Amino acid sequence: MSADILRVGFARNAPEANWKCPNFPTLTPRLESCPYPGLCTELIAYFAQMANLTIVPTVIESVPDEVEWGSKQNNGSWSGAFGLIYDDRVDTVCLLAQRSEVRARDFDFTRVLYQSPIALVSRELTETMPPNLWSPYQVLSLEVWMATLAGWIVFTLTLALVEAWQARSTVYEIIAIVAWRTLRIQMIQASHEDSFSFHPIGNFAAILYSMTAIAVVANLYGSNTIATIMKNRTFERFQTVEEAAAMVASGQLTLIDLKPSILISLLGEHSTSGTGLLRAAIDINPPRVEYEMADTFALLQTGEYLIGEIIDSRFMMQARAQCNLFILDNGLPDLTAHLLWNRKSPEKLRRINKAIGQSLDFIERTRAKYLTLDELPFTVTRKNCSEQKRILASQQTLDFPSTAGVFLLTLTGMVSACFFFIVEILAKRRNSVSIDSMLSTKVRKTNGVISE
Repeated sequence: MSADILRVGFARNAPEANWKCPNFPTLTPRLESCPYPGLCTELIAYFAQMANLTIVPTVIESVPDEVEWGSKQNNGSWSGAFGLIYDDRVDTVCLLAQRSEVRARDFDFTRVLYQSPIALVSRELTETMPPNLWSPYQVLSLEVWMATLAGWIVFTLTLALVEAWQARSTVYEIIAIVAWRTLRIQMIQASHEDSFSFHPIGNFAAILYSMTAIAVVANLYGSNTIATIMKNRTFERFQTVEEAAAMVASGQLTLIDLKPSILISLLGEHSTSGTGLLRAAIDINPPRVEYEMADTFALLQTGEYLIGEIIDSRFMMQARAQCNLFILDNGLPDLTAHLLWNRKSPEKLRRINKAIGQSLDFIERTRAKYLTLDELPFTVTRKNCSEQKRILASQQTLDFPSTAGVFLLTLTGMVSACFFFIVEILAKRRNSVSIDSMLSTKVRKTNGVISE
């Protein structure tokens, strides 16, 4: 066989190879028919070109996206795609794999292509938030409250300046008087002296402000009150790997081993505080083996399971499209991605490794092209989680717990009205007359209506 021929096995497995492209495998992007040939496909085609090697493809027949990567058999041979390398039928296969002690006994590896962390996936916990007196106001952000306060201050200062300009009084005196009057006007507690009937500009400003305030508050508050009262709270059931390990050890969660992967063995080879605890936890509570992604997602939806997968895997790309799953990748090791290599082809491996060293920028660009969160070209599409949550909220039954906030709000308004009513009567009986007289006298003195 020629030293310039590179035998490559291609599996119908995304994102490594796009089996939907015509004339599979398509090695280079084609604008119309195949813009995304596959992550591994583009990389290995570029490396072969740099190394002056000609690729001779071998298609690995399997159900799309369900290829058997391979495991070591009792007789020492390998099954699946890796078995083709072991049997010297190909030099490598287009599958980005991790280095492990078992694999290193029978295969060589290319240089590190990139690093990819392990992530834990589980379902978020959801609970209905009990209504309280503050619930209807939670829709208003701090910026809205600050803008409301600033609007009231500007309104008060405007009236004060108008009053000072017409009465020729000091600004400090007018600010105190107008602020008190404005507060009473907003509470509809104004007396004749508190109105601005003698000043048309002030009257117009007060009416304009009141109408604007009512419109803004009604729009902000009314359109969101029910949704806020009925909202659910979602939160992650664990924040660290240590917490996840404790939940696995106690039986609250069970780890899923998909297909099964080598991640379980890798937990022992990559030692961190979190992985050590997680490894000990699965010794107590053994993982559940699953072979289908659909079954795995169904188990995750029960809230009783979690799974560990490489962040760049197809499973993780599917998990990102699930609205009620969360992904934790802090505290877990980064795994290196390689191509497994036939030990009978060391010279080709040397040439490919040299090409990899000269292609680091291309590797990063290609990886970002396929694996960024917002660009999933031929795998899955991201769901509109906000719209999904809105639909779920609209379907919630309007029972007493979900609508109790309306009654609490009404009760609060009635209690507040009674309280201010009583306070107003008591204040009126004691010193309201003297206060109004003092304020009226001071204003008249300022305007020159009465003399000393």
